[in-house]
Amino acid sequence: TVRGLQPEIERMMGRQKAEMRRMEEANVEELKRQREAMAEAHERAMGELRERMLQERDRAVERERELASVRMREQSERFDQQLQAQRVRLSEEMAAERERLDAAHRSERQRIEDMYGMQVMDDSRKLACLQREWSEREEELLRRQALEMSKYRQQVDLEREEWQRAAAARL
Repeated sequence: TVRGLQPEIERMMGRQKAEMRRMEEANVEELKRQREAMAEAHERAMGELRERMLQERDRAVERERELASVRMREQSERFDQQLQAQRVRLSEEMAAERERLDAAHRSERQRIEDMYGMQVMDDSRKLACLQREWSEREEELLRRQALEMSKYRQQVDLEREEWQRAAAARL
């Protein structure tokens, strides 16, 4: 009967489930192992590729360094030639500029000496005029002072005479 076969069917199903689990675990293990193997192979390939790329880069850097050295040497030679030419040109320009400045300096010095001479003469005229004005003003002030002193003396003399009269009248 079906009921009698039930425990046998359940046992068979249990075994089949256990076998399925075992097969799944074995499959998972196999996949894990394959993944690890692929990862190792990938790492190895990447390492080899990285090593090749580093070697190529080193060779390219060395080639570039050599080319840069040649370019720098050529550039240095051109620069030295240009520098020498520029030194010569600047020396000539400096000599011309020095001569121009010396001429300008001589001209300016002459102009300043001329102006100084004119200024001295002008100042001498002004000083003479101021001295004359000062003398006239001093004479005027001395005359006024003498006049005022004369007035004060007269006034003092009058006041003294009045005081003497007043003193004599009181006595």
